[in-house]
Amino acid sequence: MRSYAAVVGAALLALGALLLPAHHVMADTPAMAPANGISMPPSPANDTDMSPSPSYVMPPPPVYPFVIVQGVIYCKTCRSTRYNRDMDASPLQGATLQLVCYGKKVVNVTATVSDENGYFLVMFYDMANFNQRNCKVFLGTSPTPLCNKPVYPPNKGVGLSIIRETITIPPVGLQGIYCPTSVLFYGPSVARNCPSN
Repeated sequence: MRSYAAVVGAALLALGALLLPAHHVMADTPAMAPANGISMPPSPANDTDMSPSPSYVMPPPPVYPFVIVQGVIYCKTCRSTRYNRDMDASPLQGATLQLVCYGKKVVNVTATVSDENGYFLVMFYDMANFNQRNCKVFLGTSPTPLCNKPVYPPNKGVGLSIIRETITIPPVGLQGIYCPTSVLFYGPSVARNCPSN
């Protein structure tokens, strides 16, 4: 009987030793106040917080390659704001032009409008279909019937070839800047019947 009591005592001692560390770990956790006499377990960490850590840095947006085609449209023989005596022409604001790039068929037509200096700019992103030799600039429309006769090129069906300009420090993604072989001109349908400005 004595050996039986010794075995039971040793078992109880071993069980107490196993429970003792768990008791100390639980003692470090702040006690929860019982609600209605029922003890609540501690709440788990909030796993729904998706805010980035302070060391997270957003990757830069992708840079797409592109080319620029730029130039100027004038109204020939008309003296208005910003008149250029050497060309006998004034910049034509609001004129449209088209950049047309050809493949086996017309693959891209891009239109733009000139600003108050007659300046236009087309940003072309379809690099797979861009080839300087296959792209031309065409007159589109004039903003005024007083200066809507194509002078150069002589009709809207004739496009001007584009040539590459040299640039010192291109922006990221820019593959080249091109311009037509000449400035584009409209002129008055009736001689010297120019738009007032």
